[in-house]
Amino acid sequence: MDMKPSELNQILRELTEEGQLMRPHLAKQKTPDKPGLYSIFLDSIDALPQQSPFKEELINRETNLLYVGQAKSQSLEKRLVKQDLSGQEGHSTFFRSIGSVLGFRPKLGSLVDKINKQNYVFIDEDKKKLSIG
Repeated sequence: MDMKPSELNQILRELTEEGQLMRPHLAKQKTPDKPGLYSIFLDSIDALPQQSPFKEELINRETNLLYVGQAKSQSLEKRLVKQDLSGQEGHSTFFRSIGSVLGFRPKLGSLVDKINKQNYVFIDEDKKKLSIG
């Protein structure tokens, strides 16, 4: 997506408007089944591990904005709710990345025979901890 800084700033303003933010457990009921942009915020930066470079970066930027994503051809519901927030239908980069930041790892040896070593999944117990349910 090629856009001017002013266009990007407008999109970010819209993604953070009062009334647009919702709790993750409400995302299941309120996220539309259409393409679009979305953002993920932390309630508190303290939710990240103390030594996380992401925590330091968010503090430096004075924001709780963790991620901005786009559902181009699929619905926001599928992308945000089913992939990014719960890992139900495929394991999105966001889901794997936040899991890794929080210290979750794939099951030892689970990638040995895999062609794509980056396409890992977490053990079910860890997946449940990461999911909105």
